[in-house]
Amino acid sequence: QVLISNMFSFKSFVFAALLSSCEASVRARKLSNELIAGFEPRTVVTDHNAIDLDQAKIEDLLATPSTDTFSSARDVYEQGSHSKSFAVLTLDPALTVAVPEGTVISGKNEDGSTVSGTALKSYSVGDTTIEIQYSTGNTQATYVDCQVGGNPDPNTSGCFAANGTVTISGSSGSLPYSYDPLVNNDNGRTIQGFSTAAETRFRPSGGGELFPDFQKFFDYYGTLTYADEWVQSAFARRSTSFSKGDADFSKYGDDGILQAVKKGTAYISIAMYVIRELEDALDDCDRGCDTADCNDDAVHALDEAVAFWTGSLEGKDGSGSGVLMYGLADTRCINFKT
Repeated sequence: QVLISNMFSFKSFVFAALLSSCEASVRARKLSNELIAGFEPRTVVTDHNAIDLDQAKIEDLLATPSTDTFSSARDVYEQGSHSKSFAVLTLDPALTVAVPEGTVISGKNEDGSTVSGTALKSYSVGDTTIEIQYSTGNTQATYVDCQVGGNPDPNTSGCFAANGTVTISGSSGSLPYSYDPLVNNDNGRTIQGFSTAAETRFRPSGGGELFPDFQKFFDYYGTLTYADEWVQSAFARRSTSFSKGDADFSKYGDDGILQAVKKGTAYISIAMYVIRELEDALDDCDRGCDTADCNDDAVHALDEAVAFWTGSLEGKDGSGSGVLMYGLADTRCINFKT
């Protein structure tokens, strides 16, 4: 109830926060990022903004209940489909040079068009597997063209071809690879992950106490992964295992399960992660620095909060029909005539 009551005034809070002194150093830059419901992000967050496509896919699948659609909805929840897409390529021969995290790597899709991305982590000489996060653009409609993961309707047009070569920036020659585009294209950002990564993600950088709002929910439910426990219990039609506030989903029909999962994913899991991004922005500001660009991390975190709050379906001006907290706030504004 505390979280829901805070949501209705959250839009104004977010935009007020974005005008803080932490953003001052980037205001003078030329801005060209696509609007998110009227808000212009200072950094590229189209990939984050697309998390609502996972939410929409889950809701669509659960709306036509069957064993298969419920299983597919769970796959999207656990594996993702639309955010932080990356390929897992098998190299033969192995790497002959070290590849630092963030190194640009390019190849071709099945049509022969160029596909590029960056190394998801650092790799050493002799490694035979490499993970490459696909590059994302600042136009929402074309932000990335490889959307697989748990997607029951995978889009592979912008994925690396099943077989080919990749070129690593800063090194000569190309490396042969192979992989299965329908199996080895994954997602580094999932709705489930917003909860299961709580142990590290809901603390300041470098560790420390849990963020205050999250601490309240942990104290009540008795588990850091309370949001995932809620959703998984709904999918399994079983009781939750909380210290307080248990729900028995064995008593629910298909419509009830749809609502339980929908509320759990959008309004329990993603909503708390929005607050996490705001806390992260404050943490970034508090850490301070001595360079002209030191506020970039904080501003990016605030942009992420807006993206996770709003979602891509709201469109540039907010007139769309979204499935996240922005859409909920619009609905409740009508209900409460505010």
